[in-house]
Amino acid sequence: MKEEAIQKIENKKCEGPVAELQQMIMCWVEADERAAGLIMAENKTVAGAYKAMEDVARKEKNGSHAVIDPPKAMAITMEYYGMAKDDIQKELEGGLMHRIIMAYATRWKPYGAPVEITTNPQPAADIPQEPAKEPEAKGFSLDDFSMEDML
Repeated sequence: MKEEAIQKIENKKCEGPVAELQQMIMCWVEADERAAGLIMAENKTVAGAYKAMEDVARKEKNGSHAVIDPPKAMAITMEYYGMAKDDIQKELEGGLMHRIIMAYATRWKPYGAPVEITTNPQPAADIPQEPAKEPEAKGFSLDDFSMEDML
């Protein structure tokens, strides 16, 4: 079904920002097995997902500006394709957004460079830190700093 979903997405000619969303949706299919089933829905298209993002941007715009970052764009897209709202944020924060971005990044790797994809990202280990040492106290008096010495 994964190949059929990618074929459905690729068969539509998209340009500009819709083409970028098309690429992100293909990366979603590559990164998440459930995406293919959602994408195959009869009445769902990349253009429709883009329209859903435009609608959100119009509602949330600030003056004449609207910004939708990649995680929010994917959340809107996933909701458009029918993923439950409760699952979207859990999936994105649980590593799905990382896998989507890594799949997207492999499309831009330099020719001949090895592809390294972390399929199960884990937080880095804590860096061991030595306890802070107290500065060595040196004996001095405020009398050592007189105005006469400063002039």
